[in-house]
Amino acid sequence: MRRYARKEPKYPAPKVPHLLVSFDLGKWKVGVAVFLCPGEGGPESGRLVGAEVIHIEGEWSPEKMADAIHDSLSKLLEFTGFMPTSMVCEWPRKYATARKFHEALDRLYDVGHAIVRRFDTSWAESYAPSDWKGNVPKKAHKRRLVRELTLQEKASLQKHTAASLGVPDKEAQEYLDKEESHDLWDAIGIGLFATARTRKGGTRV
Repeated sequence: MRRYARKEPKYPAPKVPHLLVSFDLGKWKVGVAVFLCPGEGGPESGRLVGAEVIHIEGEWSPEKMADAIHDSLSKLLEFTGFMPTSMVCEWPRKYATARKFHEALDRLYDVGHAIVRRFDTSWAESYAPSDWKGNVPKKAHKRRLVRELTLQEKASLQKHTAASLGVPDKEAQEYLDKEESHDLWDAIGIGLFATARTRKGGTRV
């Protein structure tokens, strides 16, 4: 795991209270999770504030995707007082033996570049899928992520999901339990890994 083996944040974490925003990038939809991090000497590595899947329809462009993300995040971040923010994401690598996926990865990269341009920042860190997730099956990995969330975080996630989807809490929980929410859970998994709350594959620290 190289530099990711240490029991400390897997990104250049500010020494002051800040927000960590983790992204699971995609062409048409992007999973986003926001964590409140205490900074140096804090009692915890990072607390989940909320997560959602942001998507667009109609004519596609990376800038359109980035604008949708900026709009959604602005609504979420306004409740945190616009604290200093770091952003991390999954950034899959290209392999010569899988050239058929290169065009799709190029579109994903375009979205990633558009996001940092829109927020006028840079990625604090990016991870290959093998860095943070490994080859753990999706269902097993999700169970590990759910296990790591506190009751307060689960309640906050359900509440935020209900608000973002415009549905009752019960329907929000049903959505979180379904496979269609996997982009949201991947964003949470990237954030838990980045804040050193989990190791590769969602295993406990």
